[in-house]
Amino acid sequence: MSFSFLCWNVRHYRGDADRLKDAENLIRDLDPDIFGLLEFEVKLKIDAPGGGHQNTRADMRKLMFERFADYDFVLTDSSGGMEVLVGYRRGKFPQVVTSQRREFNDKLTLRPGSLVSVRHQDQFYSLLFLHLKSGRGKNDIARRKKMYTKIDHLNAALANIADNGKPNLIALGDFNTMGQSGGINGKTEIADLSTQMQAAGLNLLDKDRPSTWSKWGNGPRWNRTKLSASEADKAFSSNLDHVVVSEGLELAEAGLDGSPIHVRGWHQTKGQAKADFLWDLSDHCAVYGKVRT
Repeated sequence: MSFSFLCWNVRHYRGDADRLKDAENLIRDLDPDIFGLLEFEVKLKIDAPGGGHQNTRADMRKLMFERFADYDFVLTDSSGGMEVLVGYRRGKFPQVVTSQRREFNDKLTLRPGSLVSVRHQDQFYSLLFLHLKSGRGKNDIARRKKMYTKIDHLNAALANIADNGKPNLIALGDFNTMGQSGGINGKTEIADLSTQMQAAGLNLLDKDRPSTWSKWGNGPRWNRTKLSASEADKAFSSNLDHVVVSEGLELAEAGLDGSPIHVRGWHQTKGQAKADFLWDLSDHCAVYGKVRT
């Protein structure tokens, strides 16, 4: 038996009707038992102007309550508003324990990690969904490295409390491994990440696509214009989203090339369809895998 997981940065996801449908289609097509969405923008204002309560993201909640009514959900609560939403299939696991890992909030400037531990076949598996610091400055890459060390520490802590000594940690999400301006490039940062993980008893998994993020528009972030079909096909891409697992944790071959991780999203489109996906839905692809138990 096995269970499957997915993580996807759905850029500034506010839940309008078209994006609800498109996001649901991609997730349902892969049918994960556990999925995490990053940059999920939903807040409940407690003291709205004029008194009373005001739900500012009512449409987004439809994703949880209507589109995926067969899942239970846990949502982080940060000061920034771009949360991590994790859903797990109701009835799949005999026990689920969830917690916010605020040590990944990094001085309250980012968002907590979302840790979901599930009991499956008499073992616990802990999935840590992360959205790490973006940016190519010296401080940005230093803050990402600090978070990598916290993954190491969590893996060791889980090993200490496991009856069999197996931590069974899966850390996944947008690690923003884009390198440093004027310094190391993204490939070098990923190689350094892999080396650090191996030294701590973790493995950075291979994916069936070399990149997970693509340029999605022209111009500054606050005033971008949509890419043309030809521009979308030639757009710069980067490898930002990753899955790291404890040594000894076995995964099935989910990737189309036999690798453990499948990348799904704009890679499966081209031309106008790719330009539409990048502009209307997300510049990131989802990463998907299956744990073999």
